[in-house]
Formats: sequence, C-alpha cells, structure tokens
Amino acid sequence: MDRRDHIDERVNQFPTVDRVFYEKSFLDLTNFCSMISKQEEQELKEKSDHSISSLMKNYVIVRLVSLIEYHLKALVSLLIDEWNINPRRVLDSDSISIELNVLLHFKSEQYTKGRIIIAHLDKMNAKSITKILSKINRLDFFGWYNSVLRTYSSDVPKKDIYQDMLYDLYKQRNDVIHNMIDVELSTEELGAYVDFFQNFGLQLVSFTSLNIGIFDKKWSNEMALSRCDELSVTSKEKFLDDFKKVTDRFR
Repeated sequence: MDRRDHIDERVNQFPTVDRVFYEKSFLDLTNFCSMISKQEEQELKEKSDHSISSLMKNYVIVRLVSLIEYHLKALVSLLIDEWNINPRRVLDSDSISIELNVLLHFKSEQYTKGRIIIAHLDKMNAKSITKILSKINRLDFFGWYNSVLRTYSSDVPKKDIYQDMLYDLYKQRNDVIHNMIDVELSTEELGAYVDFFQNFGLQLVSFTSLNIGIFDKKWSNEMALSRCDELSVTSKEKFLDDFKKVTDRFR
C-alpha cells in the first residue's frame, strides 16, 4: 500500500465523536476491572498463580491506550474543524502531500481539514499528544489542565501528575506489547487510570473550547457560561471567573 492509498484509507475509516460509545467503552473497562478483582480473590483462595488476572490487567492497559488514541483523533479533528485551527499548530512540517485521488473526495463530508491533518500523523504517543494539545491551546497543556482542575476540586494535587500518568500509561503499554512485561499496577490503581482518562477526554474538549472561545474568539460571558453546562461544577460563574484567571496566567 502506497502513501496515497494509506491516507485515503485513514480518512475513510476515521473515528467519529460519539459520546455514547465513549462512555460505554469506559464503563466496559470499569466493569472488567471489577472482574479482575474477583479473579484475584479466586486465585488467592485457590493459592494459584496470577497468570489469568495478569493477562486481564495487560488487556486493560492495551485497550485503554487504544481508546484514548481513537477518541483523541476524533476530538482533535473536531476541534480543528470547529475552530478553523491553523494546521501549523498541529503538524511539525510546513507542508503535506495530497494525492490527486484524495482531491476527488474533497467535497464529501468526511474529508474535512481536521481529518486530513490527523490522518497525516503517523502515530500518537504521550509526547505527540502533549505537543498537539499544547499547540492547539497555545500554552503548556498539562500544567494548565492541572491548574484548572484545582479551581473546583480540592482533591487535585498541586504538583502536575497527569502528564506523568499519560507517559506512564504508554510505558506500561509498550512494556506489555514489546517487552512482554506484565502490568504491575494493582486493580485499584488500574481502575483509577480508567476513571481519570475517561474524565480527561471529556474535559479537554470543554477546556479547549472555553480557552479558544474566550481568548481568541472573544466570546461574551453568556456564551462562555453556556459551555460550562457540560462540566460538573457547583457554580458556573465562579468556575468561569477562576478559569479566565488561570488561563490568562498560562497564556
């Protein structure tokens, strides 16, 4: 398969933003983690080795990375199209090559600027995810993300741990696939990773939309408040005020 067919196929098979599928996928992983706990109890009771529960944990890590990459591609593509983001803020190269057969599909709905840009990303990893989200938001994404979370949750640590979680997740996945090393996380730690990345995928879109809408598109306060409906905050007004102060500091 040459590069032309490769890009064409990527666009045609591109993931779509589907919140129902997103939440069901993470619910399935959460339920699977509960099954791991029961399996560990059974193995302990029978004094057997932990080969089955270890394989189940390995599956969760591999599946979690796949879900993150699948949904992030769809979400980043949506953000690019919704906000008409300059491709230079996403790709490192100054140009991309588009073959003539791809041009034939340009008027079709699935051949959007966002999809074509993301299709040119050869792979997604912790470093590229961090870089893309930082470029789109024009700031240090994870430092900002951590600070925004702290405005409405006292449980969020002062030290930015979320970028470390992303890098650790990819390290664990690579160890499972390439080094044949079993996951050493406890079932509780595994469940915490699933919970965090489920929330992360939803919050990054809300936070990014507020950031671009307020600081680049000059949204009115009413428009910004309407976007806060998607967030679980006690007071939208207070959150929005804190959000603006934190984001202004990072930009």
